[in-house]
Amino acid sequence: MRFFTKDEGVECCCASRPPRFRSLGTPMNRGPSNLETSAVDRKYLTAEEVSQRYRGEITVGILRNWRAMKIGPAFVKIGKAVLYPVPALDAWDQKNLVICDPIKSNTTKHRERN
Repeated sequence: MRFFTKDEGVECCCASRPPRFRSLGTPMNRGPSNLETSAVDRKYLTAEEVSQRYRGEITVGILRNWRAMKIGPAFVKIGKAVLYPVPALDAWDQKNLVICDPIKSNTTKHRERN
């Protein structure tokens, strides 16, 4: 069996074929990347994005536990993917909104001293 060197000008038979896989260094043209798309423009959020939305006060683990107990915000499960619809999160926020009474003036309770 004879091996050819690069200097002999012989190309491999597979050199004319297109590559099977795209190089990891070149991005595929799929529109804006996830980093360029803001969470506000998206219809669904991942558990990590929901945790960021609530500034880490609701962790991914808490969301996982709530899903198991069927409490918390509504979610969609497609295969292993768990997604939270943004309108459902907004509705859940409104449902949990605490409305406080305005501060009452103490003038009615003030007694006149003799």
